[in-house]
Amino acid sequence: MPGEKPVCVRTSPETQQLVKEMCPLDSCRLLFKLAVEQDMVMNVLAAGMEIPDEQLKALRGRCIQDVKKTSGSISLDDAVRYQRGDL
Repeated sequence: MPGEKPVCVRTSPETQQLVKEMCPLDSCRLLFKLAVEQDMVMNVLAAGMEIPDEQLKALRGRCIQDVKKTSGSISLDDAVRYQRGDL
């Protein structure tokens, strides 16, 4: 986009090579864009919430299991229902 500055992300040469081998260029761009959006959401949520470290650790474990079970097909609606106690 016009006027945008390039973003510099530092990674090890090994990581750069692995990404080049594993991801076609278009997939890498999409993954990067998704990671940026996810980082934005996480920062917005973290700014407005106080979550104890123990609860955060437990949530991470649950989320890992959910992603494994669903192959990553988790919607925001599902997460909201879980947080409300509906699931």
